[in-house]
Amino acid sequence: MADEITLEVARYRPGVDAEPVMQQYQVPLREHWAILDGLTYIKDQLDGTLSFRWSCRMGICGSCGMTVNGEPQLSCATFLTDYAPGPIRVEPLRNFPVIRDLVVDIDDFMTKLPTVKPWVIRDVDEPEPRAGQLGEPDGFVEACIGRGASIDGNQDALVHGHGGLLGWQRLDSAPGRDAGP
Repeated sequence: MADEITLEVARYRPGVDAEPVMQQYQVPLREHWAILDGLTYIKDQLDGTLSFRWSCRMGICGSCGMTVNGEPQLSCATFLTDYAPGPIRVEPLRNFPVIRDLVVDIDDFMTKLPTVKPWVIRDVDEPEPRAGQLGEPDGFVEACIGRGASIDGNQDALVHGHGGLLGWQRLDSAPGRDAGP
């Protein structure tokens, strides 16, 4: 296995760049490093101006969704070794406005998300869920941001496609939990 791999990273700095440009970086090729680890290496060791979003590093929250070699991926669960010998092209998710570098504006997505009601709906009175619990509409954001990566190609898929179904499948996987609308 080679010692390094090339990441070709989309860079866009509003007010500086007229359009996104690709910049190459050499990062260590380690067996268990994900794309996110490579980006973190770039930010910490090579170029502190690189901007990207991440949160849980466990493939759950979806905030690290990016386009890797043309496909939407969670950068925390997509490994450098899977793309060896490289290069690996890392770009922001398509069909979302780019704020800076790999960070996209998810406001429109988050505004549409409540229309699919990605929480359990019961027809019996239950105690109010704790704040931030999946069953609470005001706390569903953390549990549902991952759908952003799944609708990379089409924001309307949130309501009519697999983006909304992802949430339903997750809720429906616990028998007896959902009373349905």
